[in-house]
Amino acid sequence: MTPIRKPLVEEYRPKNLNTILLPRDLKDTIRRWYENHHLPLCLLILGPPGTGKTSLAKIIASMFLGRDISDTIESSDFLFYNASNERGINFARMLDEYAKVPSKRMRIVLLDEADQMTSEAMGVLRATIEQNNSVFFILTGNNDQAFTDAIKSRATIFVLNSLPVDEVVKKVLAVCAEKNIKMSENIARKIVEYYDVDMRRILNDCIERLLFLDREVKESDVEWVYATTEEALARECYDLLKDSHFAAMKKYLDQASKTKIDPLKFVRAFLTVCDKGLKYIAKCESRIKQGCSPVVQISAMFYSVRGEMK
Repeated sequence: MTPIRKPLVEEYRPKNLNTILLPRDLKDTIRRWYENHHLPLCLLILGPPGTGKTSLAKIIASMFLGRDISDTIESSDFLFYNASNERGINFARMLDEYAKVPSKRMRIVLLDEADQMTSEAMGVLRATIEQNNSVFFILTGNNDQAFTDAIKSRATIFVLNSLPVDEVVKKVLAVCAEKNIKMSENIARKIVEYYDVDMRRILNDCIERLLFLDREVKESDVEWVYATTEEALARECYDLLKDSHFAAMKKYLDQASKTKIDPLKFVRAFLTVCDKGLKYIAKCESRIKQGCSPVVQISAMFYSVRGEMK
């Protein structure tokens, strides 16, 4: 049986401090923590998408737990949750119960996209962090303002900035060379520019679609790939939604009929461009995951978000 290929974003996810692009002072701080067996009870990693927040969180967890947890979701000493999916007060109470279970081993909880948690859930999480000394929480998020002051005051905060353009260009060229994709440095720079220096999007939404191209990549190829990604479609639909729910839905259906659009990726991309009706976007994602019709749910999401815009 042919093994299933890992997505490029996972294949090329940094596994240690030597391979992740970070300022030297941050790396030195983490190494000192490790040498002194000290990890803050709450570490908050902030920064724009694609700057390595999740990768850094997994590297830190792997260092302190003494094994590679990059593919681990749940074990006796490590829990990983995408907090944009598990964001409510019941989820926070479950974490509180987990923290209350006696244990002599170090345990780490990684909450990715924790800026999507409700304020009520953050209130419970704050109390959990204060009242335990055996479970270490690592939170990541894009939006500093989404975290309550109570959480931020109890956390050690790392802020990651956009990656250096030249370093990202080098990484793109290295990946392409390994995957036998013919690409000039100029085209690699175009890709980095199109995707706002976001390495995750570059790998997921661009390089993945160029893998089987049997000639040198042209700028027109990059333009076509970019125009058909979920992120570009989300931006167009959001702009259309300001005028009409029907116009946004027509655009989505037209694009989905021409190219393969992942409904969940589209909804998550829509979340990054929309600042209204976040609860409706979260509900849409949840219902699609439960097996409901993506077209029906996305239409309902557009209708509800449009109502919030008025």
